[in-house]
Amino acid sequence: MDSSQSAIKVGLLILVLAVAAVCGLYIVVAIKRWLNRDESIDTFTLQELRELKQRGELTTAEFEALRGEIIASAGRTPPKPASEKRPPAADGDSSIDGTFGSDL
Repeated sequence: MDSSQSAIKVGLLILVLAVAAVCGLYIVVAIKRWLNRDESIDTFTLQELRELKQRGELTTAEFEALRGEIIASAGRTPPKPASEKRPPAADGDSSIDGTFGSDL
């Protein structure tokens, strides 16, 4: 009788481990799906942002902020807006640090 009780205990242990493995696998798959979920539901393309700005529905500051977010989500650093760029200096027209002289 002792061997039959041991066999029942081993069988139950195997059953419990199998159920735990299936539950663990389900949890892992659910977490992977959650991490890889599509977050593009509320996003815009750059073209859509340009159109919103052209229609006056976005200010320049809002456009630049949203544009930066889209580019950052693509893994790139956005270029500086045109308002922050300086024109290249001609020879003799700038100091070493690139600032323009007061004679302009």
